[in-house]
Amino acid sequence: MRRLLAPLLTLALTATAAAQPAAPAGDASEDEEYDPQGPAALRTQGLDDEQARLRFQVAQRLYEQGQFEEAGREFERAYDLSQRSSLLFNAYLAYRDAGLLPQATRALAGYLEAEPDAENAAQLRNRLRSMEARVTEQEAAEAEAEAERLRLEAEAQRLEEERAAAIAAQEARDREDAQSLNPLGYIVGGVGLAMVGGGVAAGVISSGERSDLEDACPGNVCPVDFDLAASQDRVNAASLAADVLLFGGAAVMVVGVGLLFLRSGEDDEDAPSTVAGAACGPAGCMATVQGRF
Repeated sequence: MRRLLAPLLTLALTATAAAQPAAPAGDASEDEEYDPQGPAALRTQGLDDEQARLRFQVAQRLYEQGQFEEAGREFERAYDLSQRSSLLFNAYLAYRDAGLLPQATRALAGYLEAEPDAENAAQLRNRLRSMEARVTEQEAAEAEAEAERLRLEAEAQRLEEERAAAIAAQEARDREDAQSLNPLGYIVGGVGLAMVGGGVAAGVISSGERSDLEDACPGNVCPVDFDLAASQDRVNAASLAADVLLFGGAAVMVVGVGLLFLRSGEDDEDAPSTVAGAACGPAGCMATVQGRF
């Protein structure tokens, strides 16, 4: 439990013996760690500088209010004005109570450097060595944490770059596929187009044969020497050829369009193989499409 606030210093404070508060009860022995507590532990030796004294009083009040970090900074400002080493000890107490180990270590080291024969100097040096060891451990842990943070950031950056590269590669493949259409599709499509052209021609022939038949046999009455059966066979053959070529050609063209988007490659054993063809004979015309996928 912290002690009650010692009375504020008067502005005329100049003597060390009259101003210095009593040490806490049960001060540590030579073999124990010295760790004074509370506002009464603050040291006030030789504060005969007006500005330094005012700074001290501000720092003292901040310390009493529990604003330890702010108090530590004010004690150090007072030290800068007066160069009174006791203010560094007070800064050490304030930073220690604020949990600011590096600042507390720095202030205590400065105090012991200025006051090597100070009260309880041996215990304070023990305390300083312990604090310095903890600061070293803390800095090492912080450095390790920072290295781990940087490693994780680098790993995340690497993964992001790999993802972006994979996306770019896929987009490039898609563009290549779109620009590199399978030439087999053009061939099959051309065959289909030719078959459609043949179907149109056969349709024209069939229409002509049918018109000639109607002219020769008006009302289905033919001359005696007219070969009706042969004429009807020609009309039927032409009509059948037109139907086969038109519908077959359309089907082959559809296959050709599909083949345009299949990648071709002579070294790819799994590549689709497609053969299309058409033929006409005495009995009519026929279109075929064979493929392996």
